[in-house]
Amino acid sequence: MSEDDDKPTVILNFNDIKAELHNSDEVLNEEEVQDLDFKNKDPFENTNISGLEDLSDDYVPNMSYFFSYKTDYFDKNEHFQNLDEYFSFLDEVAQLNKVLTSGQRCNIIFYYNSAPKVINQITGQIKTKFPNAKTLIIAKNLSAEKADQHRKTRFGADGYLSDPFDQDQFYGTLRYLDETE
Repeated sequence: MSEDDDKPTVILNFNDIKAELHNSDEVLNEEEVQDLDFKNKDPFENTNISGLEDLSDDYVPNMSYFFSYKTDYFDKNEHFQNLDEYFSFLDEVAQLNKVLTSGQRCNIIFYYNSAPKVINQITGQIKTKFPNAKTLIIAKNLSAEKADQHRKTRFGADGYLSDPFDQDQFYGTLRYLDETE
């Protein structure tokens, strides 16, 4: 029996997530998700996250995975077309579990507006069980205040992007995640 045979195969259990959703006070409700507004402000105006201009030749990014739960956002968004070998798309929980249990340093990217309660539960589990994985939440018109509030909860992600955003913000945020412990 190999060491891999001893590893659990299902880490994220949607039955547990559903039960936790019904019992949790910390989950943002649908009204709070609709209130995410960042209309004319730059979510990065007070940060020192840089974009592509700072990427050096020796920088090798961690693998980044887009988890498409109940959304075609990543398929339809021009920012995620023609990506290089450091990006992959996951459609099923089994695929996500495989990535997470591999132990590799990686980034898991979610589109929050598609299923906020489920995304909260998944990011919370990743945060506590998988220190090698960083989470990035993309949300439509996300304000810096809402991102900061969410970051402080047990469901908080490692990074946030407000849609719409540009390529420099996207790659700069991924670089920031790659370089933080």
